[in-house]
This record gives sequence, structure tokens and C-alpha cells, in this order.
Amino acid sequence: WQPVSGASAYHVKVARDAALTEVAWSGTTTDTRARPEGLPEGTLYLAVSAIDANRLTGLAAQAPVAVRLNPPAPFTLQPAADAVRYGETVAFAWAAVPGAASYELAVAGDAALELGDYEAAKAAYDRLLELAPGGPVYSRLARLDWLYGRTDEAIEWMQRAAAEAVRLDIGGETLAWYRFQLGELYFQQGDVRSARKWYDEAAQAFPGYYLAEAGMGKAAAATGDLDRAIAVYEPLVRRLPRPEFIAFLGDLYALSGQPDAAQDQYEAMMFIQKLDASQQLPYNRQMALFLANHNIELDTALAYAESELAARQDIYAYDTLGWVLYRLGRYDEAAALSEKALALGTRDALLFYHAGMIAAARGEREEAETLLILALDLNPNFDLIQAAEARQKLLALSEQARSRQWSLLP
Repeated sequence: WQPVSGASAYHVKVARDAALTEVAWSGTTTDTRARPEGLPEGTLYLAVSAIDANRLTGLAAQAPVAVRLNPPAPFTLQPAADAVRYGETVAFAWAAVPGAASYELAVAGDAALELGDYEAAKAAYDRLLELAPGGPVYSRLARLDWLYGRTDEAIEWMQRAAAEAVRLDIGGETLAWYRFQLGELYFQQGDVRSARKWYDEAAQAFPGYYLAEAGMGKAAAATGDLDRAIAVYEPLVRRLPRPEFIAFLGDLYALSGQPDAAQDQYEAMMFIQKLDASQQLPYNRQMALFLANHNIELDTALAYAESELAARQDIYAYDTLGWVLYRLGRYDEAAALSEKALALGTRDALLFYHAGMIAAARGEREEAETLLILALDLNPNFDLIQAAEARQKLLALSEQARSRQWSLLP
């Protein structure tokens, strides 16, 4: 700070609040600078007052200051945000930042997770937790716990990430993303009310956040308010025509009795498929599932799913290929892949549904009923179209069982 004429010393106070009631550090110095130690991270308030030769203290000048204990995220030079690189070797460049090794470790963990090497991902995240505990690693551990079927632990980690962001005065898209992920965790467990709460809080943290809007539209559909869901998704698709949003809007139209509007969205998906083939867009998994769900162009879906599994052996790559093979009538191969998809114990209704439909096709009625009931009990709204198909299949299996009982009577 600037020196004050006639001052022989300065009293310095750092507080957590603007009223200076929660003092984090205070001290006196004859210099025009101070080096407080042990300050918490976040937005703090600095107050400095001059002391004259008679030891009288003047009025304090006050200003907010931001304290960050961990190094900032390095500025990425290449590749650009959302860029896609093909090949076994990818060059990365970023601005030098002290402590950047921890960020490198996070990237390595994410790569292992997406490639299906879950043990390597866990080792990387555990190490990151030691080096730089905070929201970024908490959210990664949440994802890993969810994949392993530890839903309560996943929710706890994500709540810690969101609470940490609030404590450190980190808002905007970062906080919104944590809250959206909490909404997703609750939605996947069939708790639409809690999911809607977190989607709404994500939108409050970052108004116009597309993921929060998508979540609120999904929650509206889950409660039967298709008109509300369509009102959310129509502008969302115009603004951001992602495949999963387009397909969802098409299904909304189909369920609400608007077949022409639904077909328009499905044709848009086929346009993306052609664009994907010509420009190598990263939509293999989404396109394979869309084609398999609608039972169209299954050879194309198979090529997408096989390409996806060749690139990364995570549980959803196994599930996607298994689902396509089921549609193609290759039930034994589909069952083997579905078993791999369920290997971690992930509590995802879609995985159970796919496994149940495959079991039914193989004549394993009791196994099919168990899996389909599990899917619907876990999340009765796991998919707009597929959840209804699960109910229909359960009814058909029940009818088969009754018919068999009657046929066995003397």
C-alpha cells in the first residue's frame, strides 16, 4: 500500500467477511507491506490503518483480495478446446505453471478412465488427492465410485466438490458443472425431485448453462410433462444441435403424438451420421446407440460400435456393441459383451435393461425378469422409449410364464 504521511507504523487485518468480524490474521508493521501466513483460500478482506507517533490509529482502508493456495490451471496452448486428435500420438502444450505436475496427473487419470483402465485411473486420482485435494479430484473420484456401483460415496464426493467451490467463492460454469453432475447422480437413481433441485441450482450458478437446461427438460419428461420438456429442448437444439439432444427431442415428439416433427429430428440425426463419416466427428457411441435403439441401419451401427470398442475398452463400449449385436440377432455374442459391461457393478438402469433384453432373447426368462425389474426399480425413467419397452417385455415374459403353467396342467 501507499505510505501515509506521519505514520510510524500500520495495523493490518485480514478477515473472512467485509465487516471484519471473522479475523483470519492481524499484525503491525513499520513497512508498507505485510506477509500474512496461514490464510484460508477464497475471497478475503484486507484492512490497513496508519498509526502515528502518539500511537493513535486512523481510519482503515479496506479492499477485497483473492487468495489461492494451489497453482492456477495452466493455459493450454494446444490442442484447442474441444479439439479432437486422431492417432496414437498427440502433442500437448501449455504455459508453465508451478505445480503443473498435478494437472498432468489428472489428465493421465482421465485418459485411463475413458480407456477402461479403471485401476490406473484410481491410482492417478488417489495420488492427485494427496497432491492437490479439491473439487477437481473429488468430482473424478465421484465418477469412479459411481462406475463401481458405490452411489452413496459418489454423491458424497460430488457434494464435497460443490461445497468446496462455494467455500472458495468459485462460481460460474465450474460450480454449475458440479451441481449438474449431482443432478445426474440422483436422476440415475430415479430420484427426480432431487435431480431437479440440483439442475435448478446449476442454472442459478451459471444462467443459460446448456447442461442444466438439458437436465431440467429431462426431469420434466420424467414427470410426464412432455410439453414442458419440448419447450426446453426446442431452443436448446437450435442453439446446440448435439446428437443426444436431437435424438431426445425426436423421442419427445414421438411420445407426444407428433410423428412428423419426430421424423425431422431423426433425419437430422442421419445427417449428422453422414457428416460424421466424412469429417470424423467424435460421435461413434451416440450414433451407434441411436441407430440400434431405432433398429435402423444396423450394419452402420455395428461399424460405429466396433470402432468405439477398438479405441477404448470401457464398460459402455462393451455395452454399446452388445446392444447392436442384440439388434442383429447375435445373442450369444451380445451376452458376453453385456457381462463385461456389468463387470464393475455399475448401477445404471440402461445396462440392466440391455442385459435383460439379451437374456430374454436367449430364453433365460428368470434372468431377464430379474434384470428388467432391477432396471425399472432403479430408474423407471432411464430412457423415454426404452423404459416403455422394458415394461412391455416384462408383461410378455409374465404371459409366457402363465401360458407355460397352463400347458403343464393335466
